[in-house]
Amino acid sequence: MNRLKLNEGGQPVHLDDLETLQDNDKRSMRLLLDALTGGAAAFLLKRPEKGLWMGDYDEGNGSYTLKGGTLVVDGEFLEWPETRVVTQTAESPTYLCVRETETDSRTFEDGQQRNCMVTKEVYATGDPTGAEKSYELDSLPVLADLMKAAMGA
Repeated sequence: MNRLKLNEGGQPVHLDDLETLQDNDKRSMRLLLDALTGGAAAFLLKRPEKGLWMGDYDEGNGSYTLKGGTLVVDGEFLEWPETRVVTQTAESPTYLCVRETETDSRTFEDGQQRNCMVTKEVYATGDPTGAEKSYELDSLPVLADLMKAAMGA
């Protein structure tokens, strides 16, 4: 792991310094989670609750409320809010999909505008078509179960 050596006297900060900080944090978290989960690439912190949708419920589909939760993908904690999920039937699977967008457009000294932030978000859906990454909700392991398996309990 690389560490920044900090000096008094007005130390210059470069983009590589900020990247080192970010990379160290991500790598440390990934190593810890790999040890705790046996290397699982994606898992839930805990199983989210499902409830009936109290709005215009249609008996013909699988419309329900999915409580908010946290999906961990490649060491990154991605939260989703409580949301309404509509599936084809009540038995159809629900998917958690990851969407990545670039935001925070800024004008640089060279006059070019560039996005300066990458945002990842999770959304629940009955149809994962077009998603960059998708995971079937009921097939995702939970952190506590992965830790038990990793410890041989």
